[in-house]
Amino acid sequence: MTGFVPDMAFENSGATRLPPTQRLNILADFAEYVVTGDGLQQVFTEAVGIFSRVFQAECIIACELRSDGQKFYLQSKAVDPGKSFSMDGNTLRRYIMDFLVRDVMVFGEENTVPLGLASAITGNSTLTSGVSVTIPGHNHPWGMLLVCDDINRAYSDDDIYFIRAISNLLATAFERTRVDQDRQINIRSVIRAKKQWESTVDALSGVVCLIDKKGRVLRANRSLEEWGICKIVDIGRKDLHRVLHPGCKDRKCSFKKAWNLSFSRIEQENVDWEIADQVLNRYLHLSLKKLSAEVDSEIGKDDRYAVLYIEDISVRHSENEALEKYQHDLEAEVKQSRSQLINVEEPLVQQLALLTELNDIDAMVSKTRKYSYLVDDTLTGVYVLKDGEVIFCNARLAKIFKYEREEMCGMRIEDLISRRTGH
Repeated sequence: MTGFVPDMAFENSGATRLPPTQRLNILADFAEYVVTGDGLQQVFTEAVGIFSRVFQAECIIACELRSDGQKFYLQSKAVDPGKSFSMDGNTLRRYIMDFLVRDVMVFGEENTVPLGLASAITGNSTLTSGVSVTIPGHNHPWGMLLVCDDINRAYSDDDIYFIRAISNLLATAFERTRVDQDRQINIRSVIRAKKQWESTVDALSGVVCLIDKKGRVLRANRSLEEWGICKIVDIGRKDLHRVLHPGCKDRKCSFKKAWNLSFSRIEQENVDWEIADQVLNRYLHLSLKKLSAEVDSEIGKDDRYAVLYIEDISVRHSENEALEKYQHDLEAEVKQSRSQLINVEEPLVQQLALLTELNDIDAMVSKTRKYSYLVDDTLTGVYVLKDGEVIFCNARLAKIFKYEREEMCGMRIEDLISRRTGH
């Protein structure tokens, strides 16, 4: 982007100085142009034109120092048409950096060192005087202005002040351009972030709604359309119940009652609830959350009051119901099995008790037999009485009284002795 001021037939030797009031008028007009001008190059071209009219200099150059502090860009220039202007970037950068060391540099007969730099930059080896002024910036100069002549010319303080005033206005143009560029970048970033956020919200399977203080829907994501409820453009700040249940006239609508109750509680707490919606034929989980004051301060206050997320949990609810039914059926089966086990257990316990008793009887019989063997082997009669009657006797005693052992059981021992002795 380079602008050229056409050949203006500079008459250096006959140049006359403009009065201060006229220069102030030029500065005022240029300041207005900086604000209203269309683009940085046009502003620079206008600045070079002003220098041409005021100083009628041989060569005028305006250079921009790029933001990295290294590259230079020629915004506009006015030179003798017969002179060339060509230089590789590194050399141009080195020469211009030498001028940027000082804010203002006046050169001529008393200071000839900068003449070589100016001649190298402009390609004019006949230059004898000139002024360089930096365009001030925050971290580094925005650029440089160079006004040169091929005749010895003394630049007064007023001349230098005028050039510096133009450079300050150019700095304002840079700042304005930078602000505009930053604003455009920010706008593009906001638009990109907005689109990314909208695409993210639209990717959610549930319905997301922004709600105002009156319970009306301000915005919603695309799930509202995917659920077949309504078009996004048809929301029109309608009450949530009207959006989800268009044309509903049921005064006892369970969704409307649940929504009104939940919305009335939002000032105190976030609200979550579930409901079987007969109109949408879905089992819904709703989560209502009030937007914080921090969000309002960051994005600016508007009608946004709360955010509502509606999730379709019909499948999950059906699975939970199936799981609960399975658990209920399983518990019933376990209870029935336990009852059956109890019915089987009682006979088993009885049989076990009988077997235990039989085992005890067998043990007793075994012990009795062992005792009988021991008693029967003795040479004396042995008997056991109960209430004076024989309940047990050994074979020896039965033999003494000449009875069978079984016959003696139940007999009184006195009767046996009387029969034996005859008394």
